[in-house]
Amino acid sequence: MGNCLSDAVSLLLMMPPEQEIEKMKAKEIRELSLQEIEQKLRDIGQELVNLRLRKQAGQVENSSLLNSLRKDIARLRTIRAEKAIA
Repeated sequence: MGNCLSDAVSLLLMMPPEQEIEKMKAKEIRELSLQEIEQKLRDIGQELVNLRLRKQAGQVENSSLLNSLRKDIARLRTIRAEKAIA
């Protein structure tokens, strides 16, 4: 069990420091295809998980990035649902 924890901590230490994440605009998202939206959801979801792990390890200085990523995910899911209906 301790081995998994040390592996996770070593991965966190290898991550680059957080960078300014650009907020996705709804207009930009609407121009994407469904496959591109799905890929963005996966990428941003993984980024959110990594940021949460780094926050727990005390490596995140700007915690507002978490809110920004959550809002981007909500925008992506909303527009994906709109496209699925249409």
